[in-house]
Amino acid sequence: MPVSRKRPIRRRGPFYAYLIRCADNSLYAGCTNDLDKRLLLHNSGKGAKYVRGRVPARFVYANAYRQYRSALRMERTLKAMTKKQKETLVCGSSIVSKGALSGRAVRSPSAGVGLKG
Repeated sequence: MPVSRKRPIRRRGPFYAYLIRCADNSLYAGCTNDLDKRLLLHNSGKGAKYVRGRVPARFVYANAYRQYRSALRMERTLKAMTKKQKETLVCGSSIVSKGALSGRAVRSPSAGVGLKG
């Protein structure tokens, strides 16, 4: 009897672990491969349940990874952080505005941050 092997799912990168600041000043951590789409999804009320009642939301931190697994690992790390630790990360990071959406922000490449993982 042949053993069936599952093929790994091929996901297209880059992938991002991100923090969103909601209207009530809370922070939400997530992971995506398209920051613009994800922000539109959150602000349209079709994203994460947590963010739905707290719109408008905007990105305050995002970091790019080559592998989905690495971005997911960072998302878990962000979710495990306290609010104070997240605020320190946001305040300590070099953020530059990029993209068509004014709320989208990613860490500056000049800060030594590129694709990881």
